Amino acid sequence: MPRIPHVFRRGAVYTWRRRVPASSGVSSKSYYIQLSLKTRDPSTARRLSAVLYAKSQEIFERMEELKLTNERAKAWLESIVKSELENIQNRRAAEQDCPLSYKMGHQSGLSIGGSGWFV
Repeated sequence: MPRIPHVFRRGAVYTWRRRVPASSGVSSKSYYIQLSLKTRDPSTARRLSAVLYAKSQEIFERMEELKLTNERAKAWLESIVKSELENIQNRRAAEQDCPLSYKMGHQSGLSIGGSGWFV
């Protein structure tokens, strides 16, 4: 599996780390935000990394405008990790509860039953 950008393993758990750009206006020295992704699964780490990259880019661009400290930016990104992990767990639970015929019909766009509704 290819390397996941900004993600490293610390023991068995994945960690995300990114430098706060100097253009954010918060600090003149180099500063990194590092978060635990709270997962051992590489596919979950990959998904979280993509979300965190997009959100961190947005927050870095607005740090000076919003007067955000590095600590507040980190706390905000940690809340995103928590929320995304819950979404991933809910999605996986729903997939396990979902009957196979529904999954197959949904993925292929087939109509199930005579109602004409697509599932």
